Amino acid sequence: MTITRSILSMTLAGALLSALLPASRAAEPAEPAPPPWPKGYHVEMTITVAKTRWQPPMVVWIEDANGKYLTTLAVWSKKQNMKHLKTWWALTGGDAKPFAPVTSATRRAGVHQLVWDGLDKDKKPVPAGSYVVRIENTLEGKKNYNLKGPLLCADQPATAAVEIPEGSKIDSVASHYGPPPAKEEPPPGEYP
Repeated sequence: MTITRSILSMTLAGALLSALLPASRAAEPAEPAPPPWPKGYHVEMTITVAKTRWQPPMVVWIEDANGKYLTTLAVWSKKQNMKHLKTWWALTGGDAKPFAPVTSATRRAGVHQLVWDGLDKDKKPVPAGSYVVRIENTLEGKKNYNLKGPLLCADQPATAAVEIPEGSKIDSVASHYGPPPAKEEPPPGEYP
């Protein structure tokens, strides 16, 4: 009889507790969902590689504002040198196979363009918000440079630049977020 009363008391207490919990949780305001990435918007990055006698291996990737890895935009390196890009290599698990589509030879001095379409590594759209562009390069596997800069990807176009440490073999990095520029129409009677 005592066991039956204990079980009955526990059952009633559990039912009362579960009846109260949803009501108290409903009173808490729900966090609003982040706004979606605006349709047609993307990030264009312009990276100016410095003139050197040797083109350093380099990788460009995107993280969220909390430092979570989202996607790799480019790997400019021979496969055997990727492991020298230590920060990125550790972040991505040290496997070069998934990056074959974005891997190519190191870049000569000059201006190079990259575009991020707001998709993560699984090709899923990320919400509008604050992101970080990360660039790592290495000089003969001995000295690594890690650059990072903000990307504000909200409902309005924005630009940003990355601070460049001396010796990194990069002259500048600039980004523009927004819709692609409108194509200029030729004047009437002229053909492109």
